[in-house]
Amino acid sequence: MATQIDPHQIPTKRPLDRHEVEAYIAAVVRRGGSGAGFLPGPLADLGTLGRRLGLQGDALAQFRQSNGSIPYLRWYNEFIHTLISHGIIVRNWDQSHGDFYKISERGEELLADVSKLGDETTRLFVESLRDEELRSRCQDNFLRSKHMDTLVRDACVILEDRIRNKIGADASSIGVDLVNRALRPNGGDLVVSAIKGEQEGLHRLFLGAVQFFGNPTHHRLLADLPAVRARETIGFIDILLQILSEATPR
Repeated sequence: MATQIDPHQIPTKRPLDRHEVEAYIAAVVRRGGSGAGFLPGPLADLGTLGRRLGLQGDALAQFRQSNGSIPYLRWYNEFIHTLISHGIIVRNWDQSHGDFYKISERGEELLADVSKLGDETTRLFVESLRDEELRSRCQDNFLRSKHMDTLVRDACVILEDRIRNKIGADASSIGVDLVNRALRPNGGDLVVSAIKGEQEGLHRLFLGAVQFFGNPTHHRLLADLPAVRARETIGFIDILLQILSEATPR
């Protein structure tokens, strides 16, 4: 989407979809991202976005009304978080106000075509994963899959499979029973820390991963799972896999 936006081409009588929201925010960011930079915070408000897009009067009021039912604030927060975390926009420390941002050199090209942003974000995320098997699965599936819950399910399966291999359990050992056998503080097969409280904490982390992330994706479809949440979950499991690799037999 071009930096120059024709307000007459902006749909105001229907809700925007997520891609449109991101594209319009990107266009506004590109417009304000040079020179002194811009403050992303005000864009959390639909009215501010509409005004920055050039909407006025009845068109602005209709735009706000039509989009009042969409999860705009969540989409905005996730999109801005993506821009910041991947260095697409960076703080402008030349300004006295610490919340000013400007577009980085690599960010200009990505913001010019938001459709490329998802692929770039995914590529950087996949490259950041330390576990080789998890990274390989993501490389194979992340870009071509629209079902984020499937990717989280795969990550949880890798975690359980790795625990089984680590303690020599068979396929019948699953879920909570598997984690308890491997990591319970008193008598588990694996030790990560000689400090009881730390071992207890780790045990709870693994239980939480299996129960909170693994169970839902194994037993029902989560069609509305956001990509950013999937990445965060997979990143957490990547950390657990690294910790597991350091565990020693009791």
